[in-house]
Amino acid sequence: MQNHQASIPKALTDFGRSIIFALLIGGGSIVPVNAQSAPSAPSPTPATIWIEAEDAAATNFSPGICAMVKPDGTGASGGMYLALRTHSTPPAAAKPRYFAQYAFTTPRAGNYALWLAASPQSQRWCSPLSWQIDGASANDLSGAKPQSASWGEGDFCWTRGGTIELPAGPHTLRLEVAQPRESDKLWATFLDAILLTTDKGFIPHDNHRSLSPHTVWPEALGNGAFDAYRQRIEDEVYRKRLALTQENVSAQTSARVEQLIDARPLPNPNAPRSDNQVFGVHGMEMPFVSAGKDSDKVRRAYELLARVGVDSFRTAEGCWHRLGAHYDNFTQLDFQFENARRYGMTLGLTVGYPPDPYRVGPGLSAVKPEYEAMYRDYLHTLISRYRDQGIQYLELGNEVDATDTWWRGASTPEMYVHEAQMLREEADKVNPRLKTVAFAATYSRNDANGGPTGGRRFVRRCVELGIGKYADEYSLHYTWPTSERSFVSFFEDVAGSGPTAKPLITSEESAHGAPWDILKMFARDFYLCNMKRVDYFLAQDFYEAGRPIFLGLFDRDWNPKERLLPYALSVDAMKGRSLVGIAAPAKGVEAYVLRASDKNARARYSIVMWTNPLDGRDDASPVEPLSSRPAPGIAVAGVRIPTAAYRWNLETIPVTSTTTSFTISAEPTVVFANALPSWKLMSPKEWLALPPETSAAQSMRPPGL
Repeated sequence: MQNHQASIPKALTDFGRSIIFALLIGGGSIVPVNAQSAPSAPSPTPATIWIEAEDAAATNFSPGICAMVKPDGTGASGGMYLALRTHSTPPAAAKPRYFAQYAFTTPRAGNYALWLAASPQSQRWCSPLSWQIDGASANDLSGAKPQSASWGEGDFCWTRGGTIELPAGPHTLRLEVAQPRESDKLWATFLDAILLTTDKGFIPHDNHRSLSPHTVWPEALGNGAFDAYRQRIEDEVYRKRLALTQENVSAQTSARVEQLIDARPLPNPNAPRSDNQVFGVHGMEMPFVSAGKDSDKVRRAYELLARVGVDSFRTAEGCWHRLGAHYDNFTQLDFQFENARRYGMTLGLTVGYPPDPYRVGPGLSAVKPEYEAMYRDYLHTLISRYRDQGIQYLELGNEVDATDTWWRGASTPEMYVHEAQMLREEADKVNPRLKTVAFAATYSRNDANGGPTGGRRFVRRCVELGIGKYADEYSLHYTWPTSERSFVSFFEDVAGSGPTAKPLITSEESAHGAPWDILKMFARDFYLCNMKRVDYFLAQDFYEAGRPIFLGLFDRDWNPKERLLPYALSVDAMKGRSLVGIAAPAKGVEAYVLRASDKNARARYSIVMWTNPLDGRDDASPVEPLSSRPAPGIAVAGVRIPTAAYRWNLETIPVTSTTTSFTISAEPTVVFANALPSWKLMSPKEWLALPPETSAAQSMRPPGL
């Protein structure tokens, strides 16, 4: 089966992009006839409406808009398409389905045939679609056969959806994905374009459509022109995705962010670093950071991250295949350690993954038994080289419970546990204090993921085999959203309890939309999920297989983004502070009350609070146009002796020592105070058990709690 991720497109154009392209085909004139014969009516001109799928008026598809540009023109129409590829269950607010909604206008009444340029509905690798117009009955396309050859990389073909009688005027088309694909419960479908036409005999064939608003791909387009065109498309997709996050991106915004961050002091590089409550970042590595490339920009990025309060970086540069067959190419890793050490920051190294011919399967997999001596030597060489340069942990592999991607071929749980044993033994020879980390799990977020040997089955088997003897901590990925509580609960059970319990970290974590979600992310991970370390993904925006990764702290040219500000405020509000309790001071308000351990802290307490939507869903990709998403404030009283208060972007909220009330919205507010608020403070367990009428906390509870 193909790896159906975001791909790339075909016939494209300098014709302006429009959400709807309506074209009246045909024409003719009325010819006079003699009075004895009735005039023959001219043939009605077919009405055709073209919609680019990426121009949805509303959608909750994730990752959403992607680019697909290919030199031979066999990519997506207009260079873009809409993609759904996620294991996350759609939120209840979506009925409960993933959807894409479009507005269009029919020039006149008629019987319209609906055509979709989408994933083949008869293939098991994609999720089936249904469609409805103006709220009428849904039309299920499950099993519908393609009516054209495929294009892209087999991602698209034309499927006839059916016909519908429509009056002239505005209409709404809604496409829904009712269920995940059968093989691994992945929600996966791709949409390129939509066509409605009254021409009953018309059958579209590929993406060189005469009815498309895009010109036919110029076959003589040179490489230079193609590269420029692809860059334009990628930039446009990038801007579209950024617009959905409510994050301002401009030269003026970057200048303001830089000014605010530069006002913060640099850390003392010789100050001791704690292994608890570590603020990390993933992505200061290849392909983002390359020794000798953009050196000034990269060094400046390290400086800004140090001022923000980043403690450590996660990097995969320590994997055997990255260091070369003889594990002697340390150019990139030396550069990363050099920049981190300048400010006293540490690195967490992902290790393992030998190159060919030393691995058991294709791609990222385990070492062959006959090369175990080399594997041990690789580990010993790596750990020895950086023994005193600030290794914070050694993490074996990445997302190894995803056995079809990150622990491939003939790799088994037995091999993983054996490699964990070798890692622990080689670390003990050099520095017994080094922490070793297992799993970096992602498929274990529910029972369905990973097939018969992956996901939770992989983790349970490793635990049965005794991985706890060799790993100091277990790592998870993407844990803070309300929908992921059962993921954390599963690992809490696996990690055990009491003195032998394994601490949890999240070595890859991200805000899922608005930049202010970073505050929610750190608060929940540190205090609700009890994580010791949180590595934010990602340092810099980039493109991956046509899909823009746009949640970085820096843009594609290393300009600082607004996300740096809530990261900095999270450090100010949470670093070195323990949880006193979680509160629900008003309906739908989530508040974390934290106590400073340092008597010289700016204030004894900090409070991080925000509102949740009524349905408790505050973690999904944007569903509606931003203009239709109200953010009403809620008055919250009971704060005592505040000393300072800030919005998510470091804007100051005026307060005096007698201020007791704050207006709280979905954008978090941080208040520093010298007295506890007059609220009922609860443990995480108590807060999770709150009834729905009290707060949105019920959505955090795992099934059956």
